[in-house]
Amino acid sequence: MIISPENRREFFKPVYAEMSGALRNNGGDVGFHTDGYTWEIMGDLIEVGVNNINLQTHIMGNRRVGKEFGGKVCFTTDLDRQYILPWGTRQEIWDEVQEMMDSFGRFDGGIILRGEINQDVSLENIRHMYEAFYELGKY
Repeated sequence: MIISPENRREFFKPVYAEMSGALRNNGGDVGFHTDGYTWEIMGDLIEVGVNNINLQTHIMGNRRVGKEFGGKVCFTTDLDRQYILPWGTRQEIWDEVQEMMDSFGRFDGGIILRGEINQDVSLENIRHMYEAFYELGKY
């Protein structure tokens, strides 16, 4: 992380807590997106009231993140957009979605299945992704 978890807790956590509290107290939900390895601050994000987190779970381990934080927050998935979505087979795409469901889709916290589609993703693979979402995205 660019900013140490300690400095982040000192300077940013109180501000995020205030903003999250204001949103939640008025009926809103709080979403947070982060890139990189952010394991050290996951608990902080949940503690300040984040309802939905979109992060790069692959680099921290999908199952590890799900085991520790599943049921405490809703996860928006980040399917592998460097290999699986553009170049993967139907089976690899389905396996990727199943991995997300196994890691995050069995908790009350929830899951939002999502894959980033760029110009290198074929229509066929887009269909495979949405078919997998539809078939596997139930818990």
